[in-house]
Amino acid sequence: MYIESLDLKNFKLCKDVHIDFQKGLNIISGVNGQGKSHILKAVAFLLTNYTEKKLDKFINWGSDEFYAHMVFYIGEDKFDISARYAKKKGSSTERKLIINDKITIEGSTVLTALSSKVDPLLGQASMLSLQWSPNIITTQSAERRDFLKRIHNADFKAQIKEIEETIKATEKETLSKLEKEIYALTNKEYKFGEVRELPFDSVKYDLYSATANTLLMQISQIDSQIQERDKLLVEKTSLEHQKEVNVAKKNKLIVDKEAFLTTKENVLTKIKSKIDPSITLTEQFESTDFLSEVKAIDEELKSFVVERIGTFDETPLQELQVKLNELYSSITVINKSIEATKSGVCPTCNRPFESHDIEDYQKELDSLNALKESIVASLDEEKTKKKEFDEKLQNKKVVEVKHKAALEKKSRAEKQSEIDKDNFIKNIEKAKLAHENEVKGLHRQIELINQNLDSFDSSVVAIDEAIQNIESRLASIVIIDVDVDSKKILELEYKEIESKKAEYDSITTQNELILQLNEKLTKEKEQDAVLLDKSTKEREQVILKIEHLKKVKELLRKDFPNFIISSLLDGIRKNMNEWVEKVYDGRYPVYIEEDSTGISILYGSEKEEASFSSGFEHGLLSLAYMNAMNKSTKYGLLMLDEIDAYATDKNSDKIYRMIAESPDYEQILLISHKPDVKKMLEDEYQAKVFEVKNGVVFENT
Repeated sequence: MYIESLDLKNFKLCKDVHIDFQKGLNIISGVNGQGKSHILKAVAFLLTNYTEKKLDKFINWGSDEFYAHMVFYIGEDKFDISARYAKKKGSSTERKLIINDKITIEGSTVLTALSSKVDPLLGQASMLSLQWSPNIITTQSAERRDFLKRIHNADFKAQIKEIEETIKATEKETLSKLEKEIYALTNKEYKFGEVRELPFDSVKYDLYSATANTLLMQISQIDSQIQERDKLLVEKTSLEHQKEVNVAKKNKLIVDKEAFLTTKENVLTKIKSKIDPSITLTEQFESTDFLSEVKAIDEELKSFVVERIGTFDETPLQELQVKLNELYSSITVINKSIEATKSGVCPTCNRPFESHDIEDYQKELDSLNALKESIVASLDEEKTKKKEFDEKLQNKKVVEVKHKAALEKKSRAEKQSEIDKDNFIKNIEKAKLAHENEVKGLHRQIELINQNLDSFDSSVVAIDEAIQNIESRLASIVIIDVDVDSKKILELEYKEIESKKAEYDSITTQNELILQLNEKLTKEKEQDAVLLDKSTKEREQVILKIEHLKKVKELLRKDFPNFIISSLLDGIRKNMNEWVEKVYDGRYPVYIEEDSTGISILYGSEKEEASFSSGFEHGLLSLAYMNAMNKSTKYGLLMLDEIDAYATDKNSDKIYRMIAESPDYEQILLISHKPDVKKMLEDEYQAKVFEVKNGVVFENT
């Protein structure tokens, strides 16, 4: 497995980051607090759903959401995964996974699809080492067993629960059903019947049968005589009824014929009295004046006289108005001058007014007022002329409108008179046609009456012939008396014999049924014995199956998980010792011991508990464990966060050379502060180096 690229937006310190990783070694360097570890956490989040309690912790302080996107390969398969999370109440992570640029998965099913490729717990345990994060080295011995069970799927709780449910279902359904069947078969009763004794022997039965047949023949002969008599009585009654019906038909035909003759006379009278209404309508048409309204309108048009009126000359009126306006202006100026003289000084030149100045102004004002009155009188006279002209003009317009309306009314009246004439002519034609059709209908009615009268005579003749035939048949019918009482005696005798035979037959049938039932019960008893034997054997098999399931349950609960864990521990111990021995030259052997309290990981000659290790030993043991796990998972990806923080330069050199030269890793992402290590890996193993500053990633070239 290897990561091709990673994009982060507002993920912890990484506000906007894009990284193109290479296969093999990738070094992420930088001073503390720049966001290096956040890159590994983002990869772990996308790959294994790694979190730190809450997803809110992954959001940059200055933002409300983060976005992470990664492209990685497992073998030849390409995986494109993205996740977006917003800090809102009730919000969830929006995930999207595209496989080989073809298959798209969204929502909660992304984690399910991804976990089938990379197990989250196993992936974190074998690929990821973060500073200060707990792992199997830091846990207590009692917790390690459960941890290894979860990682290696050695916890069979689901299978044990399934077995318990199977045992319960088997006991409740199969075993219980079999026991009920066995109990029912063991306690089943078979009621065999007893055969009854016959009232007489078969010879007497045959004699009774022969006597019954003879009686039956005698009764049948009497029944035939009765049927013949009844048949003749029915026929006679029917013929008498037919005769009555035919007589009634004949009488009805005679009455109907008289009615038709009366109707014929009435129709002939009606034809003679019919008068053509079109004659009266034609007389009305000739006497009607259709142009009476048009003539009245012509008289009205003669009363409209349009007087010729010329145009009114408004020039004198306008000139007088202009003169009057100018005169008003002059009067206003003189009035102001008169007011000014009251102050004694001219407002323009400051010259003192003389007494004759005031008299001159007053004379001029009087002259102007006299002229004004003359002009006003002339102006009123012109306005009166204008008003008279306007009234004549308005009257002319009214007459013209009325004249136009009368002409339009005349046009409509002329059109209407033509329509009325046409309608009148059509009505005459319709009346004439209706009269002709009515007369024709009456003549057809006469023809039908004549036809019916002809058929009446032939029908009466036919009915008379039918009555004669019926009377002839009635005369030929002779009814013979039958002895009904003798039939009753024979029937009683026959019934008594049949009763005895029925008793014999009933007992015989019952005995046959009893024998059949006894035979059936014998077979059923034999079959039940076979079924009881089969059910008993099946119950024994079910009991053996339940016992077997209980043993398997106990095996899965204790023995098999212990066997799996023991096998895993041998491989882990061997791989861890290979790593520790290369670094410490065999001075710190690793021991893995298992007892009832749990699993202990010990190291050194004193066998110290690994959880008590510190500094470089802790990091080395963690790395050795991860390497052992990676061998078993074959994920081929390793992510290390300052695993050499407490190591000497020599030990750091050894560790990273071992990692770089290991054939088990397709890609390694590591964080280290040691420049010598970075230079060695870059020079000798072509490591790709990324510098992180304030959440921004720079690729060294």
